[in-house]
Amino acid sequence: MTRETYFSYAILGLQCKETEIVSLNDTASNVTSCHWVYWGTGLEYQLLAGPAFIVVVGLMRIPLTFVMEHGRINGRNILVGCAIAWSTATLLTGFATQVWHVYVCRVLLGLFQAPFSPFSVALVTAYSPPQLRGLAMSILNSGIAIGYALAYGLGFLKEAAGWRWAYWVAGSPGVIVAIIMLFTLQNPDKLIQKQTTQSLIKMGRCEQLIFQNWATIVPLILGSALRFGATYIFNYNINNYLLYYYPHFPVHNYLSWTPILSGFGGILFGGILSDVARRRYGVEGRMCIQIVLSVICAPVMTLIFFLEPPAVFAAAAVGTSIADAWTGGTVSTLTELIPPGLRPSFFAVYYCLINTVGGTLNITLPALRRAMHFRYAMIMAVIGLISLGTVLFTLGFFAMVCSRRRRRRYRGDENENENETEDENSNETITPTLN
Repeated sequence: MTRETYFSYAILGLQCKETEIVSLNDTASNVTSCHWVYWGTGLEYQLLAGPAFIVVVGLMRIPLTFVMEHGRINGRNILVGCAIAWSTATLLTGFATQVWHVYVCRVLLGLFQAPFSPFSVALVTAYSPPQLRGLAMSILNSGIAIGYALAYGLGFLKEAAGWRWAYWVAGSPGVIVAIIMLFTLQNPDKLIQKQTTQSLIKMGRCEQLIFQNWATIVPLILGSALRFGATYIFNYNINNYLLYYYPHFPVHNYLSWTPILSGFGGILFGGILSDVARRRYGVEGRMCIQIVLSVICAPVMTLIFFLEPPAVFAAAAVGTSIADAWTGGTVSTLTELIPPGLRPSFFAVYYCLINTVGGTLNITLPALRRAMHFRYAMIMAVIGLISLGTVLFTLGFFAMVCSRRRRRRYRGDENENENETEDENSNETITPTLN
């Protein structure tokens, strides 16, 4: 007769099985077998998840955006080609046999993903009026939440057919999406060229506006980088955290669908709330909403690390909803501070900074884990970055308020337009055409 007992030494990374064997003469003997469990919390994983991918995305966005804006290559064809190449790199990851193969594929994924965010922001901005821009940006960014949920959902495929199939299935739809883009996407460089020409007419005014708003723009960029770093650390480590403390709980049963509901709902809610605040109070209203959401977010996210399943998933759903709500509002605020023709170049620099700065902050987590428990390391990294980002957003808000009041006092104009950075064409929507 045998009886098996499972236990683990989480700190050591060991998972063991103890088997008690009872013979016919009622003598019992215990046999213990152990194997290493790789939690994915070390420096190698953080480098693979962070700098090997997201830093490449950030650094390549500036030159690729420059080529798409000023080069002779059709910008739409670049996007379609990058979508196909991205899918190919994902498929190739499934054939990796060495760790360095995975690193090379991650670098290629970052390279081919680079041009999408700056030009998607420029296109969505051109197609949507300022009053609905927060909602439009939120719908755009909701794809991130859906993507994370699908990644967790592929965990079932990994258990059933192996980890390689997860990459093969994830990379296949990109080719279909690229074909759809080829026939439906308006050529972005034509649209950007039109906006740039309009802005160059008043380039002196554009430079003046950027200089006047630098005290608001810089804290927003730095705060966004810290918030991005907090989100990146949470998303890439929450699965490992839950498996570390609750190894026998079916984590993927919850993480495969909660990010879609919480992330998608939070992003849309934040965008709608930002648009309502903008209509009533101007750009300052957008920023005020981001600050309030960040203040609420920190204590709710802290609860995640002190609750046990399944209550932890309820707290995670609420916390991530609030955390994701800032995305659309922040980008919409920046679009109203930057002249239309300069937005693609600006957002290339913006995403480069938040990716390279925020995307490397996850390598601090292994050092924190060596100094304290995993739980408190996550709190220090995630909640600390959210709090610092809130402070920077607040500084940017007060800088905007003080700057506008000072300009009004100097000009003696109490009815200054709150949306002064928008030219006469930026309030119009552009109807996309097939090219």
